[in-house]
Amino acid sequence: MSNVVIQKEAFKRVYKSKLTWFLIIMWTLFVSLFLIYDIEQSAFFGQGFSRTLLIVFALFFGFAGIIFFKYNTRLYMGKIKNQNQLLQHREGMLMKSNEKLLRQSRFLKLVTDSFAHPFFVVDAQTYEIKIANKAFYTHHGLPEDTPLKGKCYELSHQYKHPCNAKNNPCPLQQVKRTQKPVVSQHKHQNGEDKERVIEVTAFPVFDEETGQVRQIIEYNVDITERLNEQTILSQKEEQLRSIITTSPDGIAVTDLQGALTFVSEKTALLLGFDNPDELLGRSIFDFLPTEEQQQAEKAILNLIEDLKPFEALELKTLKKDGTHFYLETNASLLYDKDNKPYAMVLISRDITDRKNTEERLLDLNSQLQEKSFALEELNVVLEKRIGDEVEASREKDRLLALQSRQAALGEMIGNIAHQWRQPLNTINLIIFDLLEAYKHGELNDTYLQHSYDDINRVVQTLSQTIDDFRNFYKPVKDMKVFDVNQIIEQSLSFTGASITANNIEVVFGNTEKISVHGYPNELIQTLINIFNNAKDALIDSPVQPRIIEVKSMVDNGKAIIEVYNNGGNISDEHLEKIFDPYYSTKPEGQGTGLGLFISKTIIEKNMQGTLKVDNTSEGVCFRIELKAYIE
Repeated sequence: MSNVVIQKEAFKRVYKSKLTWFLIIMWTLFVSLFLIYDIEQSAFFGQGFSRTLLIVFALFFGFAGIIFFKYNTRLYMGKIKNQNQLLQHREGMLMKSNEKLLRQSRFLKLVTDSFAHPFFVVDAQTYEIKIANKAFYTHHGLPEDTPLKGKCYELSHQYKHPCNAKNNPCPLQQVKRTQKPVVSQHKHQNGEDKERVIEVTAFPVFDEETGQVRQIIEYNVDITERLNEQTILSQKEEQLRSIITTSPDGIAVTDLQGALTFVSEKTALLLGFDNPDELLGRSIFDFLPTEEQQQAEKAILNLIEDLKPFEALELKTLKKDGTHFYLETNASLLYDKDNKPYAMVLISRDITDRKNTEERLLDLNSQLQEKSFALEELNVVLEKRIGDEVEASREKDRLLALQSRQAALGEMIGNIAHQWRQPLNTINLIIFDLLEAYKHGELNDTYLQHSYDDINRVVQTLSQTIDDFRNFYKPVKDMKVFDVNQIIEQSLSFTGASITANNIEVVFGNTEKISVHGYPNELIQTLINIFNNAKDALIDSPVQPRIIEVKSMVDNGKAIIEVYNNGGNISDEHLEKIFDPYYSTKPEGQGTGLGLFISKTIIEKNMQGTLKVDNTSEGVCFRIELKAYIE
């Protein structure tokens, strides 16, 4: 402040003084009286003394005013200078304080912006957000230059009113009510209307005059993922606890020196303890006999140094009462976040019964070795006996096969006999007719030629029959395509005479061509066996009429032949074994039991089909399935 300004301020203060105005008024009064005296020369004042007295008072008050004015002016100027210096000092201090506050404000901004989670200040009455850090803007998806407008519940809940649900109380209202800091979990809604769990830390800021909460500082941490992870971790812990509890094996955890830090109930029971806590802190070597400790130390050393888990380590172990048993132990390491081992996991199983069994087996083995020499001698004798029995069995098989062939040959001869009986009767009648014609003189060349033609036609039929049977029994090694219905008709021609002779009706009328790639003679043999089996069943059955019905069809790419007979059902006992070799329901000596076995072998092994038999409502059905040949 300049001297001129200081003088002006001093003059203002002097003129404001009451004493200054008193001196001015008194000086003015006496000067006025003196002037009046000179003008009017009033007798009231006197001639000399009164004038002199007025002059003295006027001069006194004049000089007193001047002296007082100067004194007060200098006094006030000194005070103003002192005040000015004080103000300048205070102004300097204030500027320094402002700079310090600005630096602190910037530092506070940096600090709050360094927070990874939203930090903001809310008006306790209006819930308006006053200050917010960078994480607050990021969390709510707002640009950093966005003016702070709106209220906290509008951003955090998408509400138009403060949140105060009973199951989700507002932390700010808790702070206002308790006037204490609050830490609580609160549910927010993000911009995608998804619920998030926030850990809210709220601090009250009080008004110094009223003592009421004026503002609230709030720090939010989104703990949704952490809670989810905790839930998953809890579930895994529960699963692990269930596994440990229900595991038939004992589970324990030790430090690298072998001190127990965790013991399952199963482990405690194995060692004869009721409470697993009794084992905590004890060394695993306390439960090993001296002769077993060296082996355990070596295994643990290899585990720690070479990082090689050991498996199935068998150790004699001591129980609490001093008795011993055997444990089979597997061990592996646990690693910290720096991938350094800090503990061992031991999983042990009681193998005492197994060890006892092994010892008994060793004893038995020793006994067996002692008897092995005797058995070797006995084995030589048995080998000779077995060889003899095998040779006898083979001879029996050869006899059965021969019997089967002879039975088949007998069947063939029987079929030929049936096939020839009617043609031979026809020839016999023709010859008888020739004799009668000769006796009566009716025989001439024409008659004789006609009779010859008839006999020759019958003889050709007989010859064709012989050829058919010869072709049937001729081995065919190569597969070929053939018509299933022709094979059925040919099979019926071989057996038809014997079937008809037993008053059995054969029904077959399908003329549709169904082709198959395979062995036709083997299919004929199978059908003959099935027809003969049906014939025998009907002969033994009282049912009338006796019927064998044959059907052929194509279904789903398969050629199917079904042979029905109404000779009654087969019992379940016989039905299960009907395709077994040497199994027959006929009286002994009347069947080899090989026919259906050979038939099934032909169809399923040689022609890759299936042969099945099932009971029907009136009898039995044999079903053959072969792959149809499509040209």
